[in-house]
Amino acid sequence: MATSDPSSVAGLPSPQGGGDAFGPAFEGAPEAMLVFDPVADAIRDANPAAARLLGYDRATLRAMRVTALHPEQVPTLIVFTQAVQARGRDWTHALSPRHAEGHGLHVEYSGALLPGDPQTVLVSLFDLDERRRRLVDTQADAHMRAGLTEWQRMERIFADIERENQLILRAAGEGIYGVNADGITTFINPAAERMLGWQASDLVGRDMHATVHHSHADGCH
Repeated sequence: MATSDPSSVAGLPSPQGGGDAFGPAFEGAPEAMLVFDPVADAIRDANPAAARLLGYDRATLRAMRVTALHPEQVPTLIVFTQAVQARGRDWTHALSPRHAEGHGLHVEYSGALLPGDPQTVLVSLFDLDERRRRLVDTQADAHMRAGLTEWQRMERIFADIERENQLILRAAGEGIYGVNADGITTFINPAAERMLGWQASDLVGRDMHATVHHSHADGCH
């Protein structure tokens, strides 16, 4: 990469220029974006999202060389920028820009040539760790929604079974009642009500044996 004065390229703002030289779409983009000249080894501009991702203020980034942001990665940087210039666009996961605090970032670079300027590259930086977190959240949400749908489906099935059981119990000629493990009555059908002489409302929730053994509701054997 050459080290000529980056402000000498006609038609492009100086690295120390204003903050909106590339328009509102650049300024307001949610993804981090850099504009740099690989021949001059100069960062022309960085949008606010890039400043947040990289940890530098914009003035510092505009004054920084591209190679300084990618120490020990110059060959990879050259391959990427040449691919963008040759094809018009390219992407890579091989570059790891250096954060202001000194650690490398795990990002995807997506580069394209600026229209009408084959020397200047517009690069979008996508935080792969953040993308992975979003993917995990999306998958968790999908599982939760699928689980909720399945739970609702099973609830409908059990409700249908309950209705069918109630119909069978009501229609049965035999007296049928149910008790839990403690002997407490949980249900009783109309035939059992008639045979025992008790109403279901009087028996449900009571100990069936203690209530009806050897006697009817009127006390007779």
